[in-house]
Amino acid sequence: MTIEPITWTTNEGDSVAKREQLPLILAWASSIHKCQGMTLDCLHTDLSRAFENGMVYVALSRVRSLEGLYLSGFDPSKIKVHPKVVQFHNKFISEQDKEGEDDNGSNDNSSQEIDGRKYVRAYSK
Repeated sequence: MTIEPITWTTNEGDSVAKREQLPLILAWASSIHKCQGMTLDCLHTDLSRAFENGMVYVALSRVRSLEGLYLSGFDPSKIKVHPKVVQFHNKFISEQDKEGEDDNGSNDNSSQEIDGRKYVRAYSK
């Protein structure tokens, strides 16, 4: 792709102004770690070098919608979850299942305590 300069000329009274520039839009590159906490309308990311637990999640969860997400270098084997997160999730689901059996499945908005901390279920099965 070749980008050619564009020239704008304006005449105001006796003054003539001429401006020539390349029609580019500013863009920024940022590491996945630096973008934690950001909310982005558009994201183009290369995940081929993701190496840390949760890194792919952080990158993908920054963008507001799938329409604004552009992936390159995506490899499902790069999606890594910390073993403690998997352990917690499994324990949480197990407790939810037990509560569901006790309540005949009426636990959609329930909360529960695991290891002394209270958790509220934010999704349904």
